[in-house]
Amino acid sequence: MHLRRLWLGVSLGLLLALAFGSPAAAAVLIKDTGTHGDFGTHDDSTDPGAKCGYSAANANGVAFLRWIKVYPVFAGTSSGVSQQPVKWTVIIQRSPDNGTTWKNLISQSQTRTAKASSGAAFDAMKVAFTGNAKNDYRAISKLQWIRNGHVTGTTKLRMEFYSVKWTVGSPDFVFEDYCTGPAD
Repeated sequence: MHLRRLWLGVSLGLLLALAFGSPAAAAVLIKDTGTHGDFGTHDDSTDPGAKCGYSAANANGVAFLRWIKVYPVFAGTSSGVSQQPVKWTVIIQRSPDNGTTWKNLISQSQTRTAKASSGAAFDAMKVAFTGNAKNDYRAISKLQWIRNGHVTGTTKLRMEFYSVKWTVGSPDFVFEDYCTGPAD
């Protein structure tokens, strides 16, 4: 299902790029090294790749970020390999200066086996932390393909769209690029 949706999204993106001259929005590739299989994720303004969860509003009507949930990525095997382990790490980063600089805050990982007939079956990851009013937060998805105990390829994707779970605003609101620490 996810693979079919991914390929449909890629095909639609290519058609839009040809028709309008620019690609459809998706997670931003920030690193791609070594030997690895196909990879991807859904991540656009109508189907965000992540969700930001906020606390209940305080007496001043302000809620604070408490977790970011990142939906599963797709990872296939490297060429010529029938199956291999793939490690998926979600890294939460924070920025104290409106997105100019980012520092890693916390991470969580899963390792699954990708097979030539199917990709690795990752589960969504919900990473809990305590956000504050002075920072913005974003999620990075890092995939590492492993062969004979060694990493053979790495990709990193920055999630671009975030839906929300909160009580202080519209439930269909979507953040672009990152979530704010406070919401009111």
